[in-house]
Formats: sequence, C-alpha cells, structure tokens
Amino acid sequence: QTGALIAGGTTTIAAGSANNITLGTSTNDFATVIITSGNNVTLVDTNALLLDASTVSGTLSVTAAGGITVSGNVTATGTQTYSSAVTLSGDRTLAGSTVTFSSTLAGGSNALTVTGNASFGGAVTGVTTLSVSGTSTISADITSSSTQAYTGAVTLSGGRTLTASTVTFSSTVAGGTNSLTVTGNASFGGAVTGVSTLSVSGTSTISANITTTGTQAYTGAVTLGASTTLTTTNSAVTFSSTIDGAQALTIAAGTGAVSFGGIVGGTTSLSSLAVSGSGTSTISANITTTGTQAYTGAVTLAGGRTM
Repeated sequence: QTGALIAGGTTTIAAGSANNITLGTSTNDFATVIITSGNNVTLVDTNALLLDASTVSGTLSVTAAGGITVSGNVTATGTQTYSSAVTLSGDRTLAGSTVTFSSTLAGGSNALTVTGNASFGGAVTGVTTLSVSGTSTISADITSSSTQAYTGAVTLSGGRTLTASTVTFSSTVAGGTNSLTVTGNASFGGAVTGVSTLSVSGTSTISANITTTGTQAYTGAVTLGASTTLTTTNSAVTFSSTIDGAQALTIAAGTGAVSFGGIVGGTTSLSSLAVSGSGTSTISANITTTGTQAYTGAVTLAGGRTM
C-alpha cells in the first residue's frame, strides 16, 4: 500500500488463502471490514474500526486508533493480535493459535470464547462468560458477570484479581512471584506454583497442590478433589469455613500459623490431616478424619472441640 485508503461503508477483502494483505498505512480509515480470504493480514486504521466475521489462513494483526469493535466471529490459522482497545458486539468466538489483546477488552455484556491460547495485556471488563481452550497469560485484572474457564496452563504477569461467579483452572497456574485474588468461587485442577499470596472469597475446590511464598486464605467452604499439600514459606494458611473431602490434606506452613475456622470433615470426613512446621494451629471447630491427625506445632483450641 502506497497511500491512504478511506472507505465509509463495508469493505470486503478477499485475496485468496495464499496471498498476504498489508493495509498498514496509519492514515487508513475504514468503517467496517470483512475478510473472507487472505493469508497474513495486517489492518491499520486512524479511527475506530468495526471488524465483522472474518477468516484468514495465516495471521491477523489489527490496530485502530479509535478502538476495534469485533462484531463477528474471527478465525485464523495463526495468531490474532489486537493492538488497540477491543469492544465486543455480541457473543464472540476468536479462534487462532494465540489471540493477543494488547490493550483493554470491553465485553458489552457479551461472552468471549477463545479457541487457542490467549494473552490478556489490558483489563477485561463487562464480559458475561470467558472461556479459553489453550494456555492463558494474564497481565491485567479480569472481571466477568458469570464464569471464567481456563482449560490450559495459566501464567500470571503482575498481581492479578479475577472476579467471576466461578473461576476454573483446569491445568496449572504459574504465579511468577505474583499474587492471585479470586473474587468468587475457585476450582484448582492443576498445581499452583510461584504465587506470592492466594486469596479466594468464595468456595474452593482443590484437586492439586498449591504453593505460595506468602499467605493462603480460603474464605468459603473448601472441598478436596484429591490428596493435597498446601505449602507456604513461613506464612499463614487460613480456612474461614468448612473443609470436606475423602482425601488427605497436608499443610506445610513452616513457622506460619494455620487456622481452622469451620468444621473439618463434617459432611465428608478427610482421610488424614497433617500440619507440619512450628507454627501454631488454631482450631475453632470440630475435625473428623478416618485416618490420622498430626499437628507438629502448638495447638490452640477456641472453645470445646471434638477431634
């Protein structure tokens, strides 16, 4: 491209699946763009751009100074990169090897499904549900009115807050020495490592080991889906509600305190409970296990307790 392209209506681009399309002049001004075919496609717009349903056989890169509104599903064999703020118009599915949002994403009360890997570089707000089938790199806070589901491994960049009815991690979470706060319920299906502090305001289903350098705080009821070890570096582990599940629970908190605020094993007895380290265990409710209970550090009872 040698000069600016200005189109006030809908521009349909069809170059064939083997041919690249580069419309990279910063003074381009499109209203609506539909891509029906093309290999590696680059679009640059000086104002706002509406991207309707599009398919490319290679990669897609879109930059628009006034923001990008995605009004149709977009499929790429390679990567999709949105360098400007994105707004969803309707429930949207974006499919590619990796879909990268370099700026913010405003959901407009719509659902977003990413088929492939995802990288979130700016805050995500206003989505109903968020689902990623591949890996996720999360570099900003994400808020949804309903669920968030991360099927592949998750990597945190910076301290992150995920707000949803339920946040499901089906694979591992690598914290990168950053904090993770879940405002809502959480389900941990893979090992959590490298997190500084972990806090869950709702219920937690824990099916893998969780390791933090700082504190772990579980405000809602905890259900064990597998034998689990919770490890901190001389920092507290706090359960404010109940713990259930026919599994072994090991807590290795070093000098950190461990607090049981709700009944343990009241609905489903734990198979065993072990609290290692020299920190104090504060027990404020009854604890039931089918196997052993072991407390290495001092124990403080808050009220009459049955163990």
